[in-house]
Amino acid sequence: KYTARGPEMYARLAAGVSDVLRSTPGNVAVFTPSYALLGSIRDSLEGGGRKALGGKELLVEERGMGKRDREGLTDELKGLKGGRGGVLMGVQGGSLSEGVDYIGNLLSAVVVIGLPLAPPSKEVDALVTYFDGKFGKGKGEQYGYINPAMNRVVQAAGRLIRTERDRGVVVLMDERFLHRRYLGTFPPDWTPEAAEDLEHQVSDFFDGR
Repeated sequence: KYTARGPEMYARLAAGVSDVLRSTPGNVAVFTPSYALLGSIRDSLEGGGRKALGGKELLVEERGMGKRDREGLTDELKGLKGGRGGVLMGVQGGSLSEGVDYIGNLLSAVVVIGLPLAPPSKEVDALVTYFDGKFGKGKGEQYGYINPAMNRVVQAAGRLIRTERDRGVVVLMDERFLHRRYLGTFPPDWTPEAAEDLEHQVSDFFDGR
């Protein structure tokens, strides 16, 4: 949550991302709700050196990047597929998390960090009020506030599997994803579960265990 953010939380998130990077063969994409959070996690990962990155090359979406720059990142990612891989960091709702098809099982794992809930505004309040009036009291927050954020989460996670032959791991980093109001918005065939030992569970998946 925004109110819980700080160095300790950034370090925990970076440690979780590092667990995924070290246990995943190939490329990993990491999508955050904002550039600010992306920068904080990136700083923690870079502070841990090559070991924290699992030997992967770090590719980061920057605010204000144009189409050509973003295409350059995905081209670099393609070139890293055969080795230890790369880690592509971007924001939820951006073109890298919604507008790019990572074909050919280019990604082995996707990490989606946090919920991109809209900040308080008159526009959000108006949308919630509208849906309350249209669908009944209490529905406005779900339809006007939660669902748009969850759509971005699902879009980001959906970058992983593009064909029936693709295979990989989706990691959702936010305990709220297991709360009923959010869990019920996932596609019917998605069954998120809590990870007891993230690094070993990801390793077991790729080892076929």
